[in-house]
Amino acid sequence: FLRTGSSQNGYLLNFVLQMKAVNVVKPEQYTPETAEQIAEKYVVSASEDKREAGPDIIVIMDESFAYFDHLGNELKTDTEITPFIRSMSENCVKGYALSSIYGGGTPNSEYEFLTGNSLMFFPEGTYVFSQFLDKPVYSMVEDMNLLGYRTIGMHPYYSTGWNRDIVYPLLGFDEYYFMDEFEGYETIRNYTSDYGMFRKITDMYEENKNTNGDPMFLFGVTMQNHGGYEYNGDNFKSTVKLNGYSQDYPEEEQYLSLLRDTDSAVQYLIEYFEKSDRDVVVVFFGDHYPRFDEKFYSEVHGGPFATLDEWELRYSVPFFVWTNYDTEEKEVELTSLNYLNTYVYDAAGIAQPAYSRFLSDVSETIPAMNSQGYYSPGNRRFLTYEEASGEEKNLLDQYNILTYNSLFDQEHLSDIFDPAH
Repeated sequence: FLRTGSSQNGYLLNFVLQMKAVNVVKPEQYTPETAEQIAEKYVVSASEDKREAGPDIIVIMDESFAYFDHLGNELKTDTEITPFIRSMSENCVKGYALSSIYGGGTPNSEYEFLTGNSLMFFPEGTYVFSQFLDKPVYSMVEDMNLLGYRTIGMHPYYSTGWNRDIVYPLLGFDEYYFMDEFEGYETIRNYTSDYGMFRKITDMYEENKNTNGDPMFLFGVTMQNHGGYEYNGDNFKSTVKLNGYSQDYPEEEQYLSLLRDTDSAVQYLIEYFEKSDRDVVVVFFGDHYPRFDEKFYSEVHGGPFATLDEWELRYSVPFFVWTNYDTEEKEVELTSLNYLNTYVYDAAGIAQPAYSRFLSDVSETIPAMNSQGYYSPGNRRFLTYEEASGEEKNLLDQYNILTYNSLFDQEHLSDIFDPAH
């Protein structure tokens, strides 16, 4: 069941992945007219369409952030790894979301969150940013622009990694900031630390508040926890020890130590925005699990990953949506990254755009999906797309049609789902 990715995203790997041929097949039921018929269900009248900007929205996609005790057994360490994040409850929706990647391929998680499209409908080996995204596409960023937000994309590494310097404008970002903009901010190992990146975010937030005044939508992808985990320099020391396992796992200890630093950085970010005189939504989620020795995964899980249900544990990353104003607390057992923007709109008190309303409708029947499969409430287990039947198949087929339409048939995009195209 496992479809592997890479734990590194260097230039050579990017080149190889971009050269790999991936053939996306048009859905059997696809016609532009069928896509428009689906969209027409989500038309609202001018009197009903009173959407307007809400609070500032800060989204953090944290590199390789995952909870290993979610795999089955309690993680045996000499200290807590993420005490602050786990303690968050007030004004917070939190839980687990399926990513479509394992061990690498970060931009696929960016694509799912920002566009609401799922990698379920793409072939194995797809990397949308480097293989298919060469023209403007509908995304949450575009919707934020329409609402009057200042939209910012941020990643403290090379701008050319995964073609972000090309893709971020196509997704609709007004501004984008890469490694050169982080000079002088704290580093860990060889990367900008999460704390350093969050300091950059709060500096920009203050600048925006004092000079621009428009609400800010910022989407940041971190680098601190990127693999590999063999650093042996003066700019980081492991602070976590694993106990009670069959062998030593120094790379895993370095990774867990990095997560402790992430936890402290998140505490800084939340405590900063708690004091803000403007309403703020902070969204945080991991992009994928890190790639480690299979023996470690098996020990933590308590055995091999033999079924699709077990494999999906390795794609379930933690997330939270927090506000500095009163909102309802909620624990989400499982959703997926393609649905996550619907939680953001709800927390922000912004009426969902048409495509997010479609996603919300699908999620009522299919609560989570990714590149590996989807959770079928009727069968109480995960199934592959090919195994779907009945209403589940009908909804997945509609979703497949709209995903294809948005990326591969932009000549026939619906104004309902993409009003700015």
